[in-house]
Amino acid sequence: MRAILSIHALHSIAGIGRFLPFGAGSQMYAYSTQVDHTTPAAFRNDLSPLAGGLTLAAFTAVLLAAAFVLVQRRDA
Repeated sequence: MRAILSIHALHSIAGIGRFLPFGAGSQMYAYSTQVDHTTPAAFRNDLSPLAGGLTLAAFTAVLLAAAFVLVQRRDA
């Protein structure tokens, strides 16, 4: 997904790459939160460890809620 966001035509939305679940979650154990501005925007991650953890938790909550609804609907 990040490789797709690094295409120059999608440069205006490349910043959403930092909110993808694994990139955001990896910020929880990042050694340094310094941002290298030579890195393309789709690969740059300037979230704090707390913001990264909360982003990952939000993705997990949405997926668990969707799974719960689907299980209730199909296995009633």
